[in-house]
Amino acid sequence: MLQSLGVSLKAETLYRAALQHHHHGVSALTTTGLTETEIRTALDELAELALLKPSAQVDGKLRPVSPDVGLAKLLASAEAQVALQQAKMKQARAETAAITADHQRA
Repeated sequence: MLQSLGVSLKAETLYRAALQHHHHGVSALTTTGLTETEIRTALDELAELALLKPSAQVDGKLRPVSPDVGLAKLLASAEAQVALQQAKMKQARAETAAITADHQRA
């Protein structure tokens, strides 16, 4: 579901588990069925996407960022990229129309 926002399926699985079991720490994430290497890779991805951040209460512990904040940022970024692409397509459409008009006059 979150792949369109740049979140891999494994990272999404881990993020959902972290949200449900945030008080259990990383050890609870082994119940996701992911290997330790997959968990570490997914944790790195989530941290890079700002969906995990260091806990203010416990040194060295990561906690999931609330989806209404973290996912909203990813969604806004994806929407901005779509809007930029739409603007480029609008410009390309105008250029195509101009070339077509020049061709028809020739």
